[in-house]
Amino acid sequence: MSNRRSSSYLVDVLLERGLSLFFSMKVILSLATAAMVLGTCGVAFAGSATQEAMDEEVATNRALSKVPQGQKVTSTSCISIEIGMGGETSYRCTATWE
Repeated sequence: MSNRRSSSYLVDVLLERGLSLFFSMKVILSLATAAMVLGTCGVAFAGSATQEAMDEEVATNRALSKVPQGQKVTSTSCISIEIGMGGETSYRCTATWE
């Protein structure tokens, strides 16, 4: 009987701790989800547009043409990319706005 009682007690303790851990994880996940959803509701929304061309100036102008009207461009940046076996250079430019 002593063995049976102690094993029953052990099961009760494990269940209690397991449920406690389960509910703790549920609360943590709920708070994390709420933080992610509310974090996207900021006042300023930034955006960016990326375009690619064989000429850096053309790629920059294409990216700038994708900026919504009335938005302030905060930066532009370009990277050069070697394409093909001939070593031709392509440019990928990004325009960022507020």
